Amino acid sequence: MPGSGHPRNTDIPHSIVQLVNDEGRLDPPTPLSHLLASIDPKKTFIELVTDDPKPIVKIKSKQEQYKKQKEWQKRQKEVAANNTQKEIQMTWGVDENDLGHKLGKVRKELEKGCRIELVFAPKVNQPVPSPGVIETRLKLTTEKIAEFAREWLPRKVERGVAVLYLKKLDQGGLGKLTLPLPAGTAPEFWPVAMGRLRKAPARCGAGCIRRGR
Repeated sequence: MPGSGHPRNTDIPHSIVQLVNDEGRLDPPTPLSHLLASIDPKKTFIELVTDDPKPIVKIKSKQEQYKKQKEWQKRQKEVAANNTQKEIQMTWGVDENDLGHKLGKVRKELEKGCRIELVFAPKVNQPVPSPGVIETRLKLTTEKIAEFAREWLPRKVERGVAVLYLKKLDQGGLGKLTLPLPAGTAPEFWPVAMGRLRKAPARCGAGCIRRGR
């Protein structure tokens, strides 16, 4: 944590210091030994804030400092996780059970803050699937992950290999879709389509979902 390496207590290399008081102002120059004698070393410590142009110290609570340290470490882990990108691979012929297992793994990694590259590729020595098979598989996959993930970069499909770039669904995101979308609507256009559907007059036809008033 920034500042955690500052000298404390008897490690402060100055005999005369100025204390930042509770009002945020500087007290008159005081012997460090007097300040050390006035604190409870089990609960507080004295830390050197700066010595340029003169040595200035603060009295800090060990408990509060411990909490700040823990919060800082937690934030650092979150930052590190958000900068982590992992790759999860599967073949085009993946069965439903294995697909569910893989997508469960995707969800867990996204919950940790990671971004995922979900890669579909043909098995070794097997033919590349047709564009129709590729499109169907990707459509099925995006439907299954819609509740917890979204594509944050354009997907890549090249030479029978497809890559979906996924991140955790933002808070306040769409979550589970409850209105029918036009067939073939790509994930990146769901927010627009959903907005239009919500504004459209209610109709009672096929695919219409009645909502309580």
